[in-house]
Amino acid sequence: HVGNGSWKPGDSIAPGNWGKQTRQFGKGDGFLGYGDINNAKIVGWEVALEVARQLTAPDAPSRLNCVFCTEDLASAKAFRDRFANGASIYEVEVEDTVSMHAGNYEALTDVPQGPSVDTNVATAKSYWTDAPTGIREILVGGTVKVSKKIE
Repeated sequence: HVGNGSWKPGDSIAPGNWGKQTRQFGKGDGFLGYGDINNAKIVGWEVALEVARQLTAPDAPSRLNCVFCTEDLASAKAFRDRFANGASIYEVEVEDTVSMHAGNYEALTDVPQGPSVDTNVATAKSYWTDAPTGIREILVGGTVKVSKKIE
């Protein structure tokens, strides 16, 4: 897990932090309430991804109520270096009974050129249905326990 928390071994990381942050954008003020265009883009992506999840993979954890993880240290470092400069990397344990989904994170960050709406809809669907390439974003549908801080 890559994050800005100051977790120690044995601490638990609960799902839903990204969803909580994302839901704060706009606060019912319409498009202008998003503060800047990047916040509006984030909300647009997450809406498309959540609708696609509900229609194509309803048993997968929602990006709005999960803990984001990677499969290995190299992927965690690549994610941190590109998107979360200064964040720490933690090794975490996941219970066997917790639902998980491996999505293609690079599909969301390196979107192909084309009409935005059509491209985003197709990409949102493929995130849930196609085998990931590049960084595999592991959505964990429950609390994870910190084993150790790696970096």
